[in-house]
Amino acid sequence: MSTNKDDESIQLEGETVFFHHLSQDKEKLERYQKAVSEGKITDFDPTVLTKLRKLYYAFYSGLIYIYYEPTDFENIAHKLELLTYALEDKKFQIVHGSTDSTRDIQFARYGMKHLDYNSWIEVEEGQKTWVYDLFSLKRMEKGIYYQLEHPDVSKIIPGEAVINHPARAQENYTNFHDGFIEILFAEMPQMEKNVSHHPFKEILSPELMRFKANIHYDDLLLKVKEEFVTIKEEYMNKK
Repeated sequence: MSTNKDDESIQLEGETVFFHHLSQDKEKLERYQKAVSEGKITDFDPTVLTKLRKLYYAFYSGLIYIYYEPTDFENIAHKLELLTYALEDKKFQIVHGSTDSTRDIQFARYGMKHLDYNSWIEVEEGQKTWVYDLFSLKRMEKGIYYQLEHPDVSKIIPGEAVINHPARAQENYTNFHDGFIEILFAEMPQMEKNVSHHPFKEILSPELMRFKANIHYDDLLLKVKEEFVTIKEEYMNKK
């Protein structure tokens, strides 16, 4: 997570690439706010959030992985794949293309992590099609999303092709892996410190607590510390 050394806040505090773009366009911002008030833009569906809590990527829950780090070149494909597992009981398609917010973002904001294209998922629910966008991390009615982002679509992948891909059987992200868990122990204190001013703190704050309890974080941490002490003692005894 990129931080500002002066206040240790996350990059674009209170914003994502999408919201930074909106803040530069009064007409779009007003359209966005109106759509929110009309229920045409919402957080991800609660059932999707629940499913993400039950998935794991690396040593994070799916919910933490998708929401904590800003979407960039290094993680967009992983976030997209993980989200398809939370949507596999719905009719969906993956869409690749460029959007206004990704076309306009300045390279200097992300450097080598800069991403000037987008990938999103379009989901049919009843009479509506919703867009699950990985930059705003919002669910928007397709018509509103296209009005705000003017996407230039380059490729569409049907959900059936995603679900039936042979590689999908190799990993379903339902198991927590504690390999290299020392990295989690190193990251978690800073994550808990950052969450109070994270743009998605209302989702992440309770999720961090739930996740730690679910994986028995304190017990795992104690075990690693005890193993370290044992190894250190064995080393000292050999000297």
